[in-house]
Amino acid sequence: MWSYAPPQTIQTVTRMLSVKLTPEEREALGVKLATTIQDLATKVLANKGARDQMKADESLLAATIQSLSFPVKTGAEIRPVEVEVQLLDGDRVQEIRLDTGEIVVTRVAYPSEQQLALMAQDVRVTAKG
Repeated sequence: MWSYAPPQTIQTVTRMLSVKLTPEEREALGVKLATTIQDLATKVLANKGARDQMKADESLLAATIQSLSFPVKTGAEIRPVEVEVQLLDGDRVQEIRLDTGEIVVTRVAYPSEQQLALMAQDVRVTAKG
């Protein structure tokens, strides 16, 4: 009837299966894990510094773009311009641009400007006298 034949090996293959670690293998993997965790922490800190620098660079570029876009849009830029301050009467002055002759403002004289006007009058009176 049935006869028993012992199993016959037809080939040997490699499969991925669980294998119990030796204490030495486990310790070596633990050291490697700790080193990898430290490496990751170092990279994260370095990347944070790089991200912070990138944010600062972006902010600087955005501010530069903003400061350049206004004069391009308006066709004018804020620059230092010499202005002559003229006393109109005892308490009013007029500021006039020396580059265009345009009146910038007419306003009440500051106390220091009123003092300058009085000193100029004293000089003129003394010179005549």
